Order: sequence, then C-alpha cells, then structure tokens
Amino acid sequence: MKKIIGFKIFVGIIITFSVLTATILFLVPREEIYEHLYREQNLEVQTGISSFEAELNYDGIVQQITGNQELTGLSTYPSSDDLQNKILRLRHIYQSCKWICGLGILLAVAGLIVLRNQKWYECLNLSGCITVGTGIVLLLVSLMVKPIRLFVWQSQYDEYLGFDPLLVSILPEKWALYMVGLGLLLILIIGMLFMLLHLGSRKSYKPHKF
Repeated sequence: MKKIIGFKIFVGIIITFSVLTATILFLVPREEIYEHLYREQNLEVQTGISSFEAELNYDGIVQQITGNQELTGLSTYPSSDDLQNKILRLRHIYQSCKWICGLGILLAVAGLIVLRNQKWYECLNLSGCITVGTGIVLLLVSLMVKPIRLFVWQSQYDEYLGFDPLLVSILPEKWALYMVGLGLLLILIIGMLFMLLHLGSRKSYKPHKF
C-alpha cells in the first residue's frame, strides 16, 4: 500500500512538472501580446522605431531562445554581450523544458497505465493541488522578491536589461505582467481542471481489465 501511495505521489509530481514546462513552451513563442501592446501604446512615436522593426527584433530574440536562430542579440541593432549571455541561458532553460515536458508526459502516461486498477484518478487530484499551489507560490514570489516585482509589476526592465537600453525602450509597459499573468492563469486553470477531472473520475471509476 505504501508503495502504491508513493508511486501515485511520484506520478502526480511528474504531471505537475509537465504542466509547468508546457506552459513555458506555450508562452515563449507567443508574440501576439508584444505586438498588440507595442501598437496600442503607440511606442512607434515615442521610440522612433517602427512596429515592423520592433517586432522583427523581438521575433529575433524569441527565435534565438527557442533554438531556431543563431545567437546574435538584437536583429537590426548592436547589442551587448550581456544580452547574448542572457539569451543563451534562456535557450538552455527552454531546451531543458522541452526534455522535461516530453519525458514527463511519457512517464505520466506510463504511470497512469500502471495504476489503472489502483484508483489512478487520485494522481490528478494530487497534481491539481500541487499545480494550483505552485501557481500561488509563483504569484507571491513575483510580489515579494524585489527584482522580480520591479520587472513584472512595475515594468522596470532596466533592472535586468540595463546594458541594452534600446531593447528596454521597445518593451511595452506591462508586457512582462501580461506574460506572467497569462502563465499563472493557465497554471491555475489546468490545476483546477485536474481536480474537477478527479471528482468526475472518482464517481464513474471502474477498474480496467486488459
């Protein structure tokens, strides 16, 4: 019995890691938020950089992070070595998330198959609770840790990108807040969906025999 409980906890944690990394993989390539904010805030007039050129630079950074383009920093302007080092670290994180998400999904599916006759739905409840709790913790961290609070909530991008003032100038106000907010919202929704699936599965549960 203890082994089954321990295995369910393991599968629940694996599912949570898969959700968190999948959220990162989904958010990073999303350029729609940046494009919308840049045009809505009319930054083209303030910076003298056209929407097309700003979006080209932003897209270049995204492509470098996702591994679809070699590291060059900004696409149409010179950038610091500091920015290229940050992009390289973000690329490593992104690639790690790919592996964690892919392996996590495989392990989670295999684990649920193994537990098919052991009330497998309890893993969803555990994962849902951990996922929601993680989302709340991340929200508190963004509010309490000063560098993160300044970057996310107050749009003080120079705290992290001070060596590249041009990049700071073309980042719209509240861009980081929208990105982080969307990520946390997705995490909380998925966590609650898991808990709802647990309730539905518990009521209709019948051990599979195959």
